[in-house]
Amino acid sequence: MNKLIKSSLAVAALMAVAGLSHAVPILPLASDVTQNRGYVGLVWTLEKSSAVPDVVVGLRHTKTTWESDVTGYDASARFKFNGHMAFDSVRAVYLDGNRSAQVNIGVGYSVTQQSMFGTVGGSTEHLKLGVDYLLKPAKLDPFVEINTLGKPDDVKTPVLQPV
Repeated sequence: MNKLIKSSLAVAALMAVAGLSHAVPILPLASDVTQNRGYVGLVWTLEKSSAVPDVVVGLRHTKTTWESDVTGYDASARFKFNGHMAFDSVRAVYLDGNRSAQVNIGVGYSVTQQSMFGTVGGSTEHLKLGVDYLLKPAKLDPFVEINTLGKPDDVKTPVLQPV
């Protein structure tokens, strides 16, 4: 009788453990999404009082986590248009934020001004706002950029199929 009770309890415990293992599904983790995207755009600066914008060509590399956090970098070149297209500057910027908006912090070199500069700003879908600080001559140069960049890609959550 004692042996029968112990066997019955053991079988019941095994069934309970087996039942719990099906009741608590283990969700697969979504992996980060990495994206490289080239873009073009138009840039208006305070330095240039003309209504004719500069042209920007660049590459943005982003990594988006499952929590929609975004980090990455943006490398771009600007060209001035004064009757003909002329190379103006190059910059490299670190990005940090989320899919909706990122902070931009970086450095660059202006051939036109023959000066290094620091740059800070923010970017969102198709828009960048920022300020360049030229070292020589020491001055701030705010800018507005409209470009072809959308939001960084979203991480897709895996779909679980019923067992």
